[in-house]
Amino acid sequence: MFGKIIILNIMRKIKIFLIIISILTLQCSPSKEPNSCDVFINKLGYKFQELFTISLNELDFMSCTKTKDAQLQVLRTTYLVKGRNAKLVENYLEKKYSMGKLRFLCCGWENWESEGAKDGQYIDIAKYKHSVSMYSKETLEKNWEKIQFYVDDILYLEEP
Repeated sequence: MFGKIIILNIMRKIKIFLIIISILTLQCSPSKEPNSCDVFINKLGYKFQELFTISLNELDFMSCTKTKDAQLQVLRTTYLVKGRNAKLVENYLEKKYSMGKLRFLCCGWENWESEGAKDGQYIDIAKYKHSVSMYSKETLEKNWEKIQFYVDDILYLEEP
């Protein structure tokens, strides 16, 4: 009983410490440019709540990185999808964004159609173009329940 109280007090202090660090980090961070990942995540989080109302809980945020895609500046946000939720998310992306169905190719799952990769597309409320794809890492597994899938939402910061 006494041990549980000590552990709860330690956990409470850790939470308070993390909150303070978060506040200090926000206060000390430089001004946010419109294409920074944190702004994008906040916007996308809202967008995904709106768009993924049936599957918001099925998408676990993993990362957001500013990078290049076909020599264009982009923000790539990656979400984890557990295998048990993959069909629901795939169906939603296919219906909402015309993403191709997942196909097993060689060594993993990708959204693919006969003419090649078929990413979903949309334009957000700020008029940025997005590309949405779903895939697995390299695997020979065919049972989706045993596979971790990923959804990438790529926001294009430049026009070709």
